[in-house]
Amino acid sequence: MPGLSKIAKLCSEQFRTTPVLATCAAHQQVKEDSGSGADLDIVSRYYNLDTLTSSDTYMKNCIDMQGDWQAAEKDSDEYREALRARARREVEKATRQLERATGQ
Repeated sequence: MPGLSKIAKLCSEQFRTTPVLATCAAHQQVKEDSGSGADLDIVSRYYNLDTLTSSDTYMKNCIDMQGDWQAAEKDSDEYREALRARARREVEKATRQLERATGQ
């Protein structure tokens, strides 16, 4: 699918310095027409504060598949660091835009 990336490492290894802000743990049973199947335990981890604060889509999807949604408390260190990181990105973006506008 366009826009998707496959990573070879576990998320906890690939994104060691990025705090997990929410998780969805779900159990799914997959059955094939032949009668065979498999049980899958899926854990999705969410790192992007903007994704989680812009809508409740991921939480709703988790609940709809009978998953266990866990999100960082808004007064947690992880959440506060994510807020600071977003603020830094916004300042950097505004600085770049101002530099382009003034020709610097």
